[in-house]
Amino acid sequence: DIVANLNVAIIPGAGARHGDNMSVNLDDSGNGYIFFGDNAASKILRLTVTNYTQIGNPFVFSAPPTPTGVTPSAWTSYNRVGNSEEYIYTGHDIPIFVMNSSGSIAYAMARTSIPIRGSDARVFYFNEERYLMMLTAARTAPESVMYVYNITKGSTLEEALAIFETETDRKPVFEYSLLGSQNGNPTTQTGFYVKKDAQGKDESLLLYGSSFNAGFVLIEIPKNELDD
Repeated sequence: DIVANLNVAIIPGAGARHGDNMSVNLDDSGNGYIFFGDNAASKILRLTVTNYTQIGNPFVFSAPPTPTGVTPSAWTSYNRVGNSEEYIYTGHDIPIFVMNSSGSIAYAMARTSIPIRGSDARVFYFNEERYLMMLTAARTAPESVMYVYNITKGSTLEEALAIFETETDRKPVFEYSLLGSQNGNPTTQTGFYVKKDAQGKDESLLLYGSSFNAGFVLIEIPKNELDD
């Protein structure tokens, strides 16, 4: 069934091309938003979703400015953090921004605090700790690598990212290379899922990553446990 048929040309304020990447952020009832960046990484189109199948109310807002001297990235992402009103916005050349659903910026990271090609960044919670994940896009070199960072320190996400940026090493707690070859159009995606035990406690973490010419990977990581 077709649940949305959009003519971007008649949406007020829309960019020249939306659809290189789609970020879907829905709750367990199928309510939330879908976000599309435009080709110039200057506009973001938001659609409201109700009960999984009712899609409409297009709303366009400006994307954060691209750093000086950086070519805009067409493959931007806009991923919700848990059930909060915070979203992680980034792209192949764009720093990580913490924003709300209407485009207000709460925090902006420096471009070089993470791998510059880090894409489809997500923040999630597992076993009472907070993590940042991303997958680098092999646009200028064969560099499709998944990175996961522990950003538990800090009472808020903004504080956690500020602490992370002041750390000198900023080493990932996990990384995995998908290998693959260089690709000028490397659509790159990530995903995660927290598996629960019979008592509803976190048991293991599933990580997903994919990129053109590199295939995809599913990785299961058990939770940390103290040894006797």
